[in-house]
Amino acid sequence: MPTGNPTGRYQALRRAIAAASIVGPLKTLAVFAVARAFHPHGGLVFGLVGKKIGRKRTMMQSSMKLYVSR
Repeated sequence: MPTGNPTGRYQALRRAIAAASIVGPLKTLAVFAVARAFHPHGGLVFGLVGKKIGRKRTMMQSSMKLYVSR
């Protein structure tokens, strides 16, 4: 925070809060945009794997990968 007068510190605090309130939702939207972009690719990959080794086995493998990655 700046070491100036109280008004300057107050304005700096307001700017920081306003920036934080904008950055959070933008990060959230970016995560959703990336997920939306890569969703068809995952469907293509797991669809082909499901045809080769079976859908039930593919589902179990993907579920286990999600569980282990936590």
